[in-house]
Amino acid sequence: MCFASHMLQSHLGLSDVHPLETKLLLIDFDASENKRQVKGKATPKPWTGTGLFIAEFLRTKKRKIGYYELPPMPKLDAGAAVAYKKCVPSRLTDFPQMDIKKEEIVNWEEKMGVGVEDQHKLRYDAESAFWLLLYWTVLACPAGKDVKNHPIPENFWRDFTTLDKDTNYRSALLECLPKQVIMPEYGPLENLIKDMAKQLVGDYEVSQSKHRKDDAFLHEAFQRTILNFLFKHHSAPFMTLEKGLENRKVEERQLMRPPLSRASIAKNRASRSISVASSSTGVPPQSDISMSTRGGAETLAKRPRDEEVDDPRDVYNRPSKRRRFGR
Repeated sequence: MCFASHMLQSHLGLSDVHPLETKLLLIDFDASENKRQVKGKATPKPWTGTGLFIAEFLRTKKRKIGYYELPPMPKLDAGAAVAYKKCVPSRLTDFPQMDIKKEEIVNWEEKMGVGVEDQHKLRYDAESAFWLLLYWTVLACPAGKDVKNHPIPENFWRDFTTLDKDTNYRSALLECLPKQVIMPEYGPLENLIKDMAKQLVGDYEVSQSKHRKDDAFLHEAFQRTILNFLFKHHSAPFMTLEKGLENRKVEERQLMRPPLSRASIAKNRASRSISVASSSTGVPPQSDISMSTRGGAETLAKRPRDEEVDDPRDVYNRPSKRRRFGR
């Protein structure tokens, strides 16, 4: 076991970095549970951890159904491959990149096996780390920037934080992460998150690969993805860009106008019919002409306010057609 600082030392011109030296360690203790504790607890929690960061399979108790592809094991770049072979050669043997190729999956069984959803797996911890990384990255705003000018898109935040088991929009985020969700100054992190998200699209339990079924597979895929990223961007300005103390806020939701009453709709249609009839006979639509004090004319069209809303092209008059993503 060793951390990235040790693997990067030759690349950075260093030679005395301890294998266990790390600059950052993230642990989620918000709603943790001591599984070894026996006394003083009547019933166990239905799940352990913060809901926002819990692995999707544990949260929804459902497998992904349909046709989809599992990506291959990430290929280590030249510099990263040398460091990996020197530090942890056994990992290259246990998870050979050439043997773990793209795999097509066909699965129509949504339910998990009996007891499977209650088992703790190492891959669930890896997925939790991903959700925590996405959460931190989206909220991060560089020092000196006004968070009011850089709100988080409301649609993205709603899908990301919705924990309803029957509307699993978070899975859709993995397949198509919206652009510009992250501050431009931290832009390259978007590619890292997308590369990591690819490894979470699907279910390793239905894979035919013995390597993917290994509980350490997701950790390995993430490690190679992150190491490639570090070798490429270790000296980039954004890597040491100071984060502001205030997190970004979610944009304010636009209030929609209330739906029209039947009486209002009928009135608008009648008004339009009169207007169309007048136009066909050569009579201009009725309007008020008021002369300003400077002699200019101001035309105030006599159209009910609701008539603008009654236009079928008006997005506020259409029922919501929110796309529902398959799980």
